[in-house]
Amino acid sequence: MQKQRIYLLFLLISWSSACAPIDDCGDGVCSGKETCSSCSTDCGRCGGGCGDGICGPGECKTCPGDCRTTDCLLTCSPANCDGCCLRDVCFQGTLDVACGVGGLPCRDCGTHFQCILGSCEVKPNSLWRIVVDRLEVSSTPISGGSWDGFGGAPDPIVEVYVGNRSNLVASFDGPDNTFAISYSSAYVSRQKASDIIAYLGFRIIDEDITDHDFIGWCYYTRLGPSVWQEVQIVLHCERDSSTENSGFTLVWHLEADF
Repeated sequence: MQKQRIYLLFLLISWSSACAPIDDCGDGVCSGKETCSSCSTDCGRCGGGCGDGICGPGECKTCPGDCRTTDCLLTCSPANCDGCCLRDVCFQGTLDVACGVGGLPCRDCGTHFQCILGSCEVKPNSLWRIVVDRLEVSSTPISGGSWDGFGGAPDPIVEVYVGNRSNLVASFDGPDNTFAISYSSAYVSRQKASDIIAYLGFRIIDEDITDHDFIGWCYYTRLGPSVWQEVQIVLHCERDSSTENSGFTLVWHLEADF
């Protein structure tokens, strides 16, 4: 009789477990018809915006109180990073080797640049090479007539001024009797970025036996940030009788010097 009672009790317990509803709220299992709305105990709270303790889409950036560090660094993007992204890690974007803003890829500014407010800016004390690539001058002087007494073309010379209008750092000549010159190796080395920014001028003259004829002079007093990485920069010095500029076009660029 005792064995029969134990067997019946075993059957009762087994039947009760097999027939128990699988979506009972509070059993610790989110299953069946249970949802975050019907049973937050088993399924967790539904996302209800900032302050609900749940890291929802976009909340890494807008609601950091709901999000853990690991929630936001799994995939670095503009949605969760104000600095820059490097291998899915968000950096502040202020390092010279990891510079940037808006969740864009980090940039290594390199030797001649520094990171300022998420942008690679040239270092004032960095050294640069000013390279003259090509020159084209006006076919006639501002006063009319021709450059040479017998109607010939000019013999152009390029003078380079850095820092101020009186600081001549280099001059380059080329073939005589020509309106256009392509230079193969015309550059001045080891010029400080701060001096180039302060003043960079190009004066073009026509070389004569005695007095040289003035062709034109144009200059920069503030170079933009992109000029330091441009492959070619074109300077159009317009023909202007008030400055006695006959007009010329100069193609040049900058190279980092060491």
